[in-house]
Amino acid sequence: MSENLVITVINTLFSNSPSTIFYILIALLAFWLYKQFRTYLIDNQKSNATKTEKAIEVYSELELTIRKVMQKKLSLESIDDVITKSSTYLPRELLEKYFELVEAEEEVIEDKLKVLKEKVKKEILDLKKTQFDPITYRNSGSVMEFVEMYYKTKLISLFEPFFHTVINMVIIFLTFVLVVNIAITDDWTKQIFLISLFFSGLFFLIVIDLILSEILLKNRFKHTISNWLALCLFISIPILLTIWGPWYIGIINLVLIFAYAYYAATCSIKK
Repeated sequence: MSENLVITVINTLFSNSPSTIFYILIALLAFWLYKQFRTYLIDNQKSNATKTEKAIEVYSELELTIRKVMQKKLSLESIDDVITKSSTYLPRELLEKYFELVEAEEEVIEDKLKVLKEKVKKEILDLKKTQFDPITYRNSGSVMEFVEMYYKTKLISLFEPFFHTVINMVIIFLTFVLVVNIAITDDWTKQIFLISLFFSGLFFLIVIDLILSEILLKNRFKHTISNWLALCLFISIPILLTIWGPWYIGIINLVLIFAYAYYAATCSIKK
């Protein structure tokens, strides 16, 4: 009896119709994409955490060495030894300050050491802000900070892969619709509309993906009225134009998307 029930349920849910097979393939593709994105995200988080720990260790050793040099407990060449071992983890700005120190005249070396030391201290504190493990992280009591901490430690590995999966599934769907519609139409204006709409939709989704995952979630977005207004207009205008616009609206959307991408890169993102 139970076996018959199972067979009946399977036959009901998964009939042999082409549409059912199509939906199963779509579900499998979505699941595979989600799994790939989640694996990449988790591996990337582990790699970044390891690099951050190593960088803090390297910067701390460099800061200590500079301090001892300023206290005349070590020679200036001690900094060279630390820099040589740690240059892989040092940002360009820090290396530039170091080269300025190397090329400095004797009378300004003390000032250059102070500048380098302050720069190293700032790098250490900035890196500590990116650590969200329970051992080193301390909450200041802010509700938003608690929400950010909870999201980045508990939820990000679930929701961010889901978001990327949805974006990619929409791109695949748009590609399928474009190919099918171009194949069945001979109207060149409609073909231009479909092709331009596809590329504008593609770049629109890519920019949205970057804005949400790389900027908003990583606190690189400058929270000003003009930036939020520009983001809202960027999301709403292309959608409204696509619904009510003429055949060449995809081209206009492309121009608007590239214009906003340039604005976001120059005005909305923290360096």
